Amino acid sequence: MSTSEFTIYTASAGAGKTYNLVYRVLRLCLAAPGNSAFRSILAITFTNKAAAEMKDRIVKTLQTFSDPGNELEGHSMFLQLRQELGATEEELRHKSEEVLRAILHQYSGFSVSTIDKFTNRLIRTFAQDLKVSGNYEVELDAELILSEAVDTMLSDLQEDSALSEVLIQFLNTQLDEGKSPRAEYRLLEVGYTLFEERAIAPLSSLKKLSSRDFLEIRQKLYTRNAGWEQNLKKIAQSILQIIDDNYIDHSLFSRGSLPRYLSGICDNPSLELPSPTVQKQMVGEADLYPKSKAREAAALIDPVAGKLLERCQSLLHFIIDHAAVYELSRLILRNIFSLAVVAQIEKYLEQIKDESNRLPIGEFN
Repeated sequence: MSTSEFTIYTASAGAGKTYNLVYRVLRLCLAAPGNSAFRSILAITFTNKAAAEMKDRIVKTLQTFSDPGNELEGHSMFLQLRQELGATEEELRHKSEEVLRAILHQYSGFSVSTIDKFTNRLIRTFAQDLKVSGNYEVELDAELILSEAVDTMLSDLQEDSALSEVLIQFLNTQLDEGKSPRAEYRLLEVGYTLFEERAIAPLSSLKKLSSRDFLEIRQKLYTRNAGWEQNLKKIAQSILQIIDDNYIDHSLFSRGSLPRYLSGICDNPSLELPSPTVQKQMVGEADLYPKSKAREAAALIDPVAGKLLERCQSLLHFIIDHAAVYELSRLILRNIFSLAVVAQIEKYLEQIKDESNRLPIGEFN
């Protein structure tokens, strides 16, 4: 049997995909020496109906080929196989009969199945290597086992104060975002993340973290970001202090942009860079005041311009040095309670799976 050829068929419904697949299986079986080549062929499809149809077509086609009472001169698949295999009609009939008999006598080795069944069989074969029980049950309803995990987690709230705090903070966050106040519904919704293939690898690293770990991480990130915000605020206040100490009206600056940006930092500190126009003013690449106000502004601003620009550049450097980690921390802080809840649900899910010896069907994909 040749193993070097890789063929892909793409076709719409009713365009003959099943015919082509049956043909290729038969060609492999009939071209190989001996009668058991079918045991080395794996045909996988999506539904039980499609798998049954394909098996039925293969067996019935072999029956048609091997029945001496059937006239095969007009049978397109038979003629195509004869031509490709270089066999006479009698040779192909005889080989078809032998292959059919072998399939019927060793039907369990005739592998045409769904993806789920194949994966299930594969897992059972390597159950010990995968560290799962060999007699597990497949749970078709993922919501059922997830609901059990959530119920078990909720029953442990009194014993785990850190878990209670995480859940309260999570639900408060959900309410702030205008989402459903129903606790179990929100927990089930976020728990479904565990069954998403793209989330499996990232979430696996969270298994080691306890509810207390998440609370400590949150506190550290919050404290660090708050410290940076206060430092930024102090720099902005020092620049505004220079402006105010020299009786410089904010309107003298171009569009009032620079003092407005600094005031915004003082009111709500955040490590965000100003607009490109303000950045140019802060590094001396653009005038601090417009020409229309040059006479009044120059007398007040020029004497302290060097000090202003020095402080402004310190502020910009501070933002640039810390902005990436600051923004990442803010992103984590926005989602940390959701991550903590998912991580805890996963632990309870693993517990339910071990105790009940069940695996959700999604784990076979």
